[in-house]
Parts: sequence; C-alpha cells; structure tokens
Amino acid sequence: MANIPFKDKKQLWAKSGNICSFPECNSELCEEGLGTIVGEEAHIIAEEPNGPRGNPPLTIEERNRYDNLILLCKKHHKIIDSNPDTFTVEALHKYKDAHEQWVKDCLLGKDKYPVVFEDELGLNSKTVKKFYKWVIDNTEMDFTFLFNEDLQNALSGLTNINKAARNLINSIINYYRKKGTIDIPTIYGKLVGDKGYSDIDFFNSIYFLEQFNFLDFDDTFRAIGEDEEGNALIVDGEPTRSKYLFQYCKLGINGFIINYLKTYLNDKDEFKRILIDIDFSYFE
Repeated sequence: MANIPFKDKKQLWAKSGNICSFPECNSELCEEGLGTIVGEEAHIIAEEPNGPRGNPPLTIEERNRYDNLILLCKKHHKIIDSNPDTFTVEALHKYKDAHEQWVKDCLLGKDKYPVVFEDELGLNSKTVKKFYKWVIDNTEMDFTFLFNEDLQNALSGLTNINKAARNLINSIINYYRKKGTIDIPTIYGKLVGDKGYSDIDFFNSIYFLEQFNFLDFDDTFRAIGEDEEGNALIVDGEPTRSKYLFQYCKLGINGFIINYLKTYLNDKDEFKRILIDIDFSYFE
C-alpha cells in the first residue's frame, strides 16, 4: 500500500482538477451524487524497485511525493503499468505537465479544451505554413480548419507511441494509399506472424494509434456474413479485439496529417526519419 503524504495527495488532486491526466480521457474521478472516488494516484516511477518504471534511484519517500505521481482513472492506470516500455517516465511527465497546465488555463479562462501537448519541438513556422498551404491546395477535403498546432500534435503523438505502433501506422497508410480504404482484418492477416508482429503487439499498437488520433473507429460493426435467413452475422468475442477487427476504420486527424506529409515530402528516407526514427530536423 502506497504511503503518500496527505499534502501531496491534495496537491495532485487540486492541480489535476478531478480529471484523469491521460491524453483526451478527461474522465471525472469523483462521481457526483454518492461522491465515490474512482481516481487513482499512480506512480510514475514505481514505488517498488521491481514495479513498472521502477529502476531509477529514488528513495521510497521520493517515490511517494507529488513530483512522482500522476492522477489517472482506473483504466488508464492499468494501461500505463501494463505497458511501461510505451508509457515511459518521460512520457508520463509530459502527460502530467500538459494536463495540469490545461486545468490552470481553464480556471483562468484561457482555454476551453485540453491541449495535450506543449510546443516543445521547436518547429520552424515558415516550414510548417508551407506544408499546410500545400495540404489545403492539394486535397479536396476541407482542411482549412488546420492550425500549426495540429502538425505539432501529430508529431508529438509519434513520440508517445512505440516503434511497433509507428511501423504499423506506416503500413496502414501504405495500404490506404493503394486501396483507398483501411481493412484491419486484411492488414492483420498480412502482418501478424510473417512480418514479426505478435497478436498482442498488433492489437496494442492499434489501441495506441486510436488513443492518439492516428486511427478512428466507427461505432457500427461490420457484418461478417449472413445466416440462413439472410440476417447479418456479427462477431462475438473479446470486446476490444472485436472492435478493431469488425468495426469500420478510417484515418484520424493525426493519421491524415502523416499521410499528407508522406506525399508532400516525396522522399522515403526523410519520411522514415520523421515517422520511424522521430527525427524532426526537417521542420527545424
């Protein structure tokens, strides 16, 4: 049982605004009515040395202080601790700092919506504007709503997913460019096993790509066939797996930005440096 000082708990809850700090979750952590607490004070560096992200040399006291805590809902606490290689110490500090800044801005009336990532990449504004002008001039879709921060968020999103997920969005974009659609079951069949993806790696990567707006899934399940009376058959099974295999999928806003960035660059090596190696020197 974590021995977190009361003062540090108060500071964490106050600065987090009773909202989960995981990007775009925004779940309230104290339910109205009964006042049930559904939030958890999660450790960035685990309290125990053999726990998730537990290696850095902090004392037990330091591990239970505000600076090493992030407020999360139960679901996202489980997710970050089950995937420590993806949700690193650096990534969790970034989530916490961005979330608490958003809470502060909201209270001061500066912003209505959460800003998940801060402007830390140092992008050259002229290069960014040139890219956006090209996007708007070369697509029939209405991208006039895009702002410089959207490219910032897309690139920042790449830094918060692991290499397997970045390779997967590259494969999905390649499929989309050839077929004009995204067929997750077909992509799953091509990549799992022969291409080095395990079943778990594939679905974890899909989950992260959805969380960071590279993919978007429709609420409507696809039929996988018909019964003898002509009624559509819908797959049964594990909910997350069923969702990703049998719901319609399309590119999310960050996926669209990365797709158009690939066309804009017309340079496979430069695109690989950005997408896979997360080297953003092109935009500096």
